[in-house]
Amino acid sequence: MSQLPIDSLQAEFDQLVNHHHLVVEAETGSGKSTRLPLWAANHGRVLVIEPRRIACTSLAEFLAEQSGQPLGKQIGYAIKLHAHYDENTNVVFVTPGVALRWFAEDKLASFDIVMVDEFHERRWDIDLLTAILKQEKQHRLIVTSATLEGEKLANYLDAKRLRSEGRCFPVTVTHRSLDSRYLPNKKGCENDVVRTVKEALEDEEGDILVFLPGRKEITQCSQMLQNLDDVLVVKLHASVSDEERHRALTVQKQRKVVLATNVAETSLTIPNIRVVIDSGLERRTVQRNGRTALTLTNISKASAAQRMGRAGRVAEGACIRLFGEHAPLELVTPPELHREELVEPMLAAACCGYRLSELSFLDSVPEKSLNSARQTLQGMEAIDEQGDITEHGKKVYPYQLMPCLRI
Repeated sequence: MSQLPIDSLQAEFDQLVNHHHLVVEAETGSGKSTRLPLWAANHGRVLVIEPRRIACTSLAEFLAEQSGQPLGKQIGYAIKLHAHYDENTNVVFVTPGVALRWFAEDKLASFDIVMVDEFHERRWDIDLLTAILKQEKQHRLIVTSATLEGEKLANYLDAKRLRSEGRCFPVTVTHRSLDSRYLPNKKGCENDVVRTVKEALEDEEGDILVFLPGRKEITQCSQMLQNLDDVLVVKLHASVSDEERHRALTVQKQRKVVLATNVAETSLTIPNIRVVIDSGLERRTVQRNGRTALTLTNISKASAAQRMGRAGRVAEGACIRLFGEHAPLELVTPPELHREELVEPMLAAACCGYRLSELSFLDSVPEKSLNSARQTLQGMEAIDEQGDITEHGKKVYPYQLMPCLRI
C-alpha cells in the first residue's frame, strides 16, 4: 500500500490501543478509514461502525481486494438486507442500525474493539452507540473525528488523543461572490453550479467533485451537463446503483465530473479529484412543530472544510465555493439529538436496556424533547411508566417510526 498521512501514527496507535480508548483526529483523505481497522485487527476482532451504507460497503470491498482475500473472509460487512461475513471475519463494517440491533441481541460480545468512524457527523444513532459503549465498558473504543471537537471528545471518553494531517498537497480556495458575507443560493443553485463546472473544465486540470444538497439537484445538473464532449458525468448519493458507484470511485479513461451529496464528504475516496465545487448547501433534518422534517439549509464551516479536503490528494488542488468568504455559517453541524424529535432514539435506547435520559452524551439532550418522546412512546405503549421497553415496543423497533430521511 502507498504511504498515507495517517501512517505516521501507527507506532503510537499500537502502543496505546490495548490499554486506552482512542480519539483519532484526522482530516479528510488521511487514510484513517482504511488504515485504522487493519491496525486494530492486530489487537483483536474489530467492528467498524460507518454512518453511511455506501461507505460501509465500499470500504469493506476495497480492503478485501487489497488483502487478496474474498469479501467476507478477513474483511466483511453487514448492512440492512445484505451481509458478507462470518464468525471468523476479523474486521466487519456495519451501519449504526445494524450495530444497535446487534447490541440489543448481545452479538457484540465477540468483538474486542469497536471503531466509530466519522463521529463529527453527529447522527443520533452514532451518539447513542457511543454513549452505550462508553457506559458498558466492555470494548476498547476508537472514535474518529474531524479536528474541531477532538479535545472535548477525548475528555468525554477519557481517551488518548492522536492527531494526523490529511491533505498531501495544498488547496487554493476561491469564492465566487463579490459580497464576502453572501450565503449559498437556495434558489437555482443548479445554474451557478453548471456555469462553474464548465469554467473549471476550461481552466483547471483533473477530475471535478461537485457538492450538491440532494438527488433533485444532482439529477438536474446531470441533465444540464449531459452534452459535454469527452466528459463523464457521474452521480453519487445513497441510492445510486453499484455500477454508478463504481464509476464514481474508480479512475476512468474520460475526464470525470462527480455530482455528489455530502456522502462524499467523508470516508469515500474518489481518485484523481483536483477540483471541488461547493454549493454550500445540504439537506438536514430539523424539528418543525414537534415533527422531524428534511430541509434545505447552509452547511457548517466544518463541512466546508471537509469538502475542501477532497481536493489536494494527488496534486495541488482547487476548491471553488459558491458563497462569500465570510458568509455567516455555523461553526459545526448541530447534533441530530438537538435537531430531531427523540421518539426513535428513545425507543432504540430502551431496546438496548437503557433510558435515554440516563445516558451520558457528549452534549446533553434537551429535556423538552425527552419529555415529548416519552409521552409519545408511552401513548403507543412501547415503553412503560418507568421508561423500560414493553413487548409491543420490541415489535415496533427497529422499524423506523419516521420516513427515511437519509440522502
